[in-house]
Amino acid sequence: MKESIVDIKDLTVTYDVKPVLWDIDVSFEKGKLTAIIGPNGAGKSTLIKSILNIVKPVSGEISINLDSNLTLKEKYKKIAYVPQSGSVDWDFPATVYDVVLMGRYGHIGWFKRPSDIDKKIAHQMIEKVGMKDYTKRQIAQLSGGQQQRVFLARALAQEADIYILDEPLKGIDAQTESILINLLKGLKNNGKSIIIIHHNLDTIEEYFDNIVIINKHIIADGPISEVFTKENLDRAYRKVGV
Repeated sequence: MKESIVDIKDLTVTYDVKPVLWDIDVSFEKGKLTAIIGPNGAGKSTLIKSILNIVKPVSGEISINLDSNLTLKEKYKKIAYVPQSGSVDWDFPATVYDVVLMGRYGHIGWFKRPSDIDKKIAHQMIEKVGMKDYTKRQIAQLSGGQQQRVFLARALAQEADIYILDEPLKGIDAQTESILINLLKGLKNNGKSIIIIHHNLDTIEEYFDNIVIINKHIIADGPISEVFTKENLDRAYRKVGV
């Protein structure tokens, strides 16, 4: 029986009265790599920001299905978020190590000093994404692909149960893409749940288990083998009437 990690029911989100998401009903399966796809303006980023409680819906319910003994605040600490690289202020004066160590703050608190264990985990995650030689480098001095590796390392340092990434593979080099996908598949194999906004339809079948196809409402969702069809893509990208 399939077990969901996030359930969304009757979700509607508007910006300045204009509907961005309309009557969304979708579940994300636990322990799977799930892609969210759809055209520009389809509401993909709004959907994940709703899950993250960054965007407040007009109506609907979102359930995070982690340990029922946890408070909602504690559950959100177990979600790691990698935003779009374009939304980050790369001029912020921080080194690679500084940024990755931030992933530990949910464990140590903002006003406590990181322990030797926290520092060790930060260094381990920097090495895992292939950025050991850049530990002391300012993030502003890195390429786009390197910056994306650093932000994934920060998410890994968080040791979360759910990883949500907004177009992490957009505009990066092939080597970085391979590193990121292998790391994400490793997380999945360790029982983690990963939700990714993705833009390259050519790699969907190779990279993902499940897919959510969206264009303001859910066009289709489920296993790649069942849902990733020309008919559903045509409906989502409005090649035929929805």
